[in-house]
Amino acid sequence: MARILFLAAIASAAAPAGEQELIAAARDGASGERLSALLGSISPARRGPALGAALFEASAEGHDAAVSALLAHGAGPDAHRDEHGCSALLRAARGG
Repeated sequence: MARILFLAAIASAAAPAGEQELIAAARDGASGERLSALLGSISPARRGPALGAALFEASAEGHDAAVSALLAHGAGPDAHRDEHGCSALLRAARGG
């Protein structure tokens, strides 16, 4: 688990500031309103990858409300994968 969090931190550190904030908020279980506000600061071209990474983090931490909000905004359950090829969907199926 520590390795996954470390790799996620590296990936989010390479992302622009708005994306980093969205990913961190999802990891912390932010409300749907907060996630929506943060999503508004991300360019449309970058929303897909940002949503995927945020969904992965929220599902890994078991934040059901954040996961639901991100899915409602169009996050793809298979859009982001860790170093083992696990997607947010697989993480959630394994008990997040």
